[in-house]
Amino acid sequence: MCKAYLEKLRQETAQITHTDFIGGLAGILKVVIQLGRYYRTELMEDTARAVCKEICKRAIQNRNEAYWKSDADENIVLAGFSHGITGICYALSEYYAHIEASGEVLRLIESALKYEDKFFDIKINKWRDNRKNESDYSSAMWCHGSCGILLGRSRIYENVDGRIHVGYINESLDDTLLNGNSHRQGHSLCHGTMGNIDVLHAIKELSLFKNRKQEIENTINIWVNHFKETLLKNGWQNGIRNDHSGLGMMLGKTGQLYALLRLVNKEIPTPLALD
Repeated sequence: MCKAYLEKLRQETAQITHTDFIGGLAGILKVVIQLGRYYRTELMEDTARAVCKEICKRAIQNRNEAYWKSDADENIVLAGFSHGITGICYALSEYYAHIEASGEVLRLIESALKYEDKFFDIKINKWRDNRKNESDYSSAMWCHGSCGILLGRSRIYENVDGRIHVGYINESLDDTLLNGNSHRQGHSLCHGTMGNIDVLHAIKELSLFKNRKQEIENTINIWVNHFKETLLKNGWQNGIRNDHSGLGMMLGKTGQLYALLRLVNKEIPTPLALD
């Protein structure tokens, strides 16, 4: 099955129109690399190279900066994990760490993160939301805001072993801790409190945060207790219009329960980074 998938992917890589992590080549690259943990073959490595090459080819580069146009609107560039620059760079850093320590890939990651840095507003410690949205700034969520950027950039830093500058990691953590539960967007993995809890759980053991581990753990405990209280009081809240309390992973009950399960079993991987 892996062989059939990889062969088909090799044939169709250039035809896949989306590039971002949640729906495009960046997420596909992470999946191929994960397959390599169990199916490390020449075909797997060649496929990873082909996908990585296509992602790099789509980058728009100008001197020492680079970016990718949004899959949804070519006139905008997005910060963030699911649809933005950090998510794409995270996938490239996984390639760098596990497939090939390419200097070209490393330089592209550095250039793209530098471009994305423009979207961070130091005055209010938030990332700009360039979508035609109700707000100019993203909430501290996995999909578009500080929480996802925290996950992606801290993993990038670890993957490249500090060889490049990866900025605004602690600032993204600050925004997440301060605002990650003070919102009205429910508890989903995608854009809710349980997703933010899952990210904090995923990054708390990293060496970057050894001095903030207790602060992170305290926040997780407070948010989990609040989740339980609101669940008993108000029922499931998924933060979507006409909330139907579905069973899905990213927007529904399954993802919220999965995040709770990860808190009691460290061996269970996070779905938010396709681990």
